[in-house]
Amino acid sequence: MLLEFVMDSKIVNKYNELSGIYTSEYYRRKIKKYFDKNNKTVFKNMIKLYHLSLNKEIDKICNNMNTYLEIKRKTMLNKTQEYNVYNICSEGYLCSEYEVVLDYITDVLTTCTCIAELLFINIYAMKSNESDEFFKIVNNMSKEIKDLEIISKKTKPLFDEFYASKYGHIDSEEIYSIFIKIILNMGESKKSQFDNIIKLNDIQELDEFLNNCIKKLSEQDDKVEIYSCILNQIKNIIDTNNYYLFMSVIKQMNKYVDIYNEKKNKINKNKTRERYLKGDFSIEKEELNEEFDLNNISTGTQFELYLTQLFKKLGYKTMHNGKAGDQGADLLLKKNNYIYAVQAKFYSDKLSNTPIQEIVGALKYYNANQGVVVTNSYFTKGAQDLAKANNVILIDGNSLKKLINCIFDEESEEDILQKFII
Repeated sequence: MLLEFVMDSKIVNKYNELSGIYTSEYYRRKIKKYFDKNNKTVFKNMIKLYHLSLNKEIDKICNNMNTYLEIKRKTMLNKTQEYNVYNICSEGYLCSEYEVVLDYITDVLTTCTCIAELLFINIYAMKSNESDEFFKIVNNMSKEIKDLEIISKKTKPLFDEFYASKYGHIDSEEIYSIFIKIILNMGESKKSQFDNIIKLNDIQELDEFLNNCIKKLSEQDDKVEIYSCILNQIKNIIDTNNYYLFMSVIKQMNKYVDIYNEKKNKINKNKTRERYLKGDFSIEKEELNEEFDLNNISTGTQFELYLTQLFKKLGYKTMHNGKAGDQGADLLLKKNNYIYAVQAKFYSDKLSNTPIQEIVGALKYYNANQGVVVTNSYFTKGAQDLAKANNVILIDGNSLKKLINCIFDEESEEDILQKFII
């Protein structure tokens, strides 16, 4: 059915002429051909049990296709489920089973129409080249403005006034945006990941060619958007009039994506193994730095949870105790039967003596061996002197960064906090 939609579109030369093909009568013929035989039992039950006129229900679908198509085009453009055709053709008086039948018919018809439009608009856009005024306007604007919506909005009046006579009018905003996107992609396709573009007319040759290209792509350092890359390549190496071959290879798109991902994953695993054997953990350290980036913290509670996760990675048994009445300790840490009571202070100013006094008072209550005060900020000279006199470990913003680095530099069994004693 999709192939019929596509082939039928070939008899016209301009986009606005498609409306002369996809009429309500056209859709009735497709429903009769593709749905009557397969759904006779369902349709009979709809008529018998709900006293419906099947012809009226089909008329309702066919006569409202323009509305349904606009909804489906929005779905294509936005790639979200914000818009859909489900439950737009029934009025709530059918049971859900038969609502689904009518909605399914509507969805199939709109999907076939929109795919045929996309293929048509692709050929339509390919009429542009670098010497065309409209091509220049769109590409010049894209160098300064990256927003597709703005480019579409600003160029549409010019297109209608000066260039629609060549390409044909495009009333649908969604189709026009897709048209602009294809033109922009044409510019990008000149930077294609593939070399030696050739025209192929045999599915086996095409399959072999794409597999070789995918192998080359998987060996590159950067991961590419493989689905788009393969699709652009298919458009480059298949005659645009060879719809049968196009449809055949499109059915295999997921296979090619899977082949690429499998090859890329295997290559990445080999690279990771070689890197680990060399003792290179720079990527993991960078990931940890991002995970423990203080820019993600905005409250005291978040800072306490942040430290809980950090000390877990450092091999401590942790208990988050931060709440009203915590008796001066937000966290309790344990390593080799040695217990720390921890105060966590997320401040913008320097910390004075108060948190030192509080953590010293908490030691006996929690039966802890030593106190620790951790902050993202810094300590006053008086706080440092009091901490030293009471054997309290102070970790300021700079020491906190060193503590994070210890995740990789030290053995998990080592009590790293002892290295931060003043």
